[in-house]
Amino acid sequence: MSETTPTPSNRWVVLAIYLVASGVALLVSLDFTKASLHNGEYHPVGNDAFYHARRIIDTAGERGFYAFDDTIHVPEGSEIVWPWGFDWVLGQSLSVWQAANPGAHPMAFLAFVPPVLLLLNVALFFALTGAVGLSLAYRAVAVFAYALFPFTQLLHGVGAVDHHMVEHAFALASVLLAVRWVSSPKSTRHAVGLGLVLGTACAFHSALFILQLPVLLGLAILWLRNLMPDARSSLGFAIALVVSTVLVALPSPPLRQFTFDFSLLSWFHVYVSLCTAVMVVLASRVSYSKPALVRLLLVAGALGVPILWVAGTGVDFIRGDIVLLDRVEEMQSPVGGLLGDRFATMWQLYSALIVFLPILLLWSLWFAARSRTAAQIQFAAAAAFGLLLLATQIRLQYFGSFALLIVPLLLLQQVLPERIDKSGSGVLIAVVIFALSFQRPLAQQLFSHQALGLDVDYAVAIDAFPVLQRACAEDTGLALVSTNFGHPVRYHSDCTVIANNFLLTPLHEQKVRELDTLWETTPSDLLDAPQPVRYVLVALQNIYQPAADGVRLSSAEELTAANPPLALALTQETIPAGYQILFERRLGDPANDRPIVRLLAITTN
Repeated sequence: MSETTPTPSNRWVVLAIYLVASGVALLVSLDFTKASLHNGEYHPVGNDAFYHARRIIDTAGERGFYAFDDTIHVPEGSEIVWPWGFDWVLGQSLSVWQAANPGAHPMAFLAFVPPVLLLLNVALFFALTGAVGLSLAYRAVAVFAYALFPFTQLLHGVGAVDHHMVEHAFALASVLLAVRWVSSPKSTRHAVGLGLVLGTACAFHSALFILQLPVLLGLAILWLRNLMPDARSSLGFAIALVVSTVLVALPSPPLRQFTFDFSLLSWFHVYVSLCTAVMVVLASRVSYSKPALVRLLLVAGALGVPILWVAGTGVDFIRGDIVLLDRVEEMQSPVGGLLGDRFATMWQLYSALIVFLPILLLWSLWFAARSRTAAQIQFAAAAAFGLLLLATQIRLQYFGSFALLIVPLLLLQQVLPERIDKSGSGVLIAVVIFALSFQRPLAQQLFSHQALGLDVDYAVAIDAFPVLQRACAEDTGLALVSTNFGHPVRYHSDCTVIANNFLLTPLHEQKVRELDTLWETTPSDLLDAPQPVRYVLVALQNIYQPAADGVRLSSAEELTAANPPLALALTQETIPAGYQILFERRLGDPANDRPIVRLLAITTN
C-alpha cells in the first residue's frame, strides 16, 4: 500500500475522474433544493442548521458573535455547546457577501456553503484512496460511490448549514495526513500538517479531539513493530498540535474561566492535546522493549487520571443515555436498526455495504495487526476506529463512511489473484458489488421527495412561523414549543424558548423535563406557570398512520396517545379563556376537519 507517483498522463485522468465525480456529487446535493426552498426563500435543512443559521446571521449583524445565549433555556440561559469556529468563520464570510449583495437574504448565501465544501471533501476522499494504494480503476469506483453515498448528500445538501460537513472534512484530512506522514516518517511537513488539523478541529466541534485516538492507535502499533516516525517529525507534530489547540481555545470563554469540560472547548482539550503530544514524543525517542512498554503504559495511565471524571459524559453521549437522546433519530445505532425492524431504512441510508460492517471491521483490525507497511497499519487503525463509531450512532457516520467505501475495495485488491485483478475482472466485480449495494439509495433516497427542512412537522407548521415572527417583533416573550421546534423558533423570531435539541449538559436535561411538565398541564394551569408564557405553538404529531394503500388519518385514540394533554386541549374547537388564536391550519378532511397546527397568544400575561 503505497502512493505511486502519477505520470503526466495519469494526472489528467485523475483530474478528469475528480471533476466528473464532483459534478455527480454536486448534482445530488443540489437536489436538496426542494428541502430548502419555499416560496422563493431558502430555509435551513436539519434541526441544528436552524440554530447555526441564526447564530451565523447574528454574528454578521448587530448582535455579533456570542458563546452564551440568554434566549434559550430561559431564564437561566445557556453556554453554546458548539465552539466558535464554524459559526464565526461563516459569520465573517456572510458579512463580506452581504457587503457585495445588500438586501439579499442571508440564507441565499448560507444555503450553498455545503455544496461548495463538498468539492473539498471529494478531493480529500479521492486523495485518500490514492494514499492507501488503490489502483486508479478502484479509486474511480470509490469516488463515484462517495458521490452517490446518501450521507454525502445529507452532509452537503443545499441548506444543510450544519457543522457535520466540517467534522467530516477534518476526519478525512486527519486520516490522509496520518497515512502520508507514516509513509514518509521523516516528513516534518506532513507531521506538522496533521498536528495543525487535529488542533484546529476542536474549534469546530469540541468532540473532535477524538480524532487523535485513531492516530495514537496507529502509532502505537507502529511503535510495537519498530516503524515509529522519527523523533524530529514527531516533535514537529507535537508542537503543532499543542500550539494550534491553545490558539483555537483562547477565544473560548470556558478556557478563560478555567473550565475542564468535554462538551465545551476548554482546558480539557488543551490537556488532551498535551497528553497526545507527550506520548508521541516519548514513543519516538525509545525503541520497543518490554520495560519501555511498561514505562509508557504507566505514563499513559498517569496522564489519563484527570480525564476519567469527564469520560462518563462522552460515553453517555455515544450510548444515548442522556435524556431524549434515545428518541432522536440520528442517535440511533445502525446496527440496532439492521437487527430490528429497520433493515430497509439502514440499506437506504448506508447502502447494502452496511450489512458487511462486522466483516469490514474485523478485517481492518486484522489488517492493522498483520500488515507490514506503516501506511497499511495507520489506515487500517483509522478504518477500524471509524467503523466502530459508525456502528454506534447514525450521526457518527462521518467518522467512518470513508472506511465503509474504501475497505471493501482494498479487500478485493488484496484477496483477488493478481491475474484476475490485472485483467480488469476485479474492477468489474467491484462495480457489480457497489451497483447492487447502491440500488436502494439510488431508487428511494437520493432523489426522493424531501420534506421542507427534512422535518414533516416543520413543513406542516411552516406558515405559522412568519406570524410568530411578526408577533414577537411587536411583543417579545416566551414561546412554548416542543424541543424539536426550539431551534426553528429562534431562527424565525426573537421569542425565547425553554428547551431545544441541545441535549448535552445537566441544564439541558433539566429544561427538557421542565418543558415536558408544562406540556402535561392544562390550559388554565399554564396561565399560572412560574415562567409567564406569551405564545404557544402546537403542531399535532402522528396525524397520519401507515396503511396498505399508503397512509390513513389517525384515529382520535391514536392522536391522544401520540400527543401531550396540553396540545390536544389547545387544538379543540372551543378556545380556553385567556388564549387568542393567531394562526391555524386545519386538517382539511371533510369528515374530520380538526385543527392540526395552532399558534396562540396568551392574553392574560
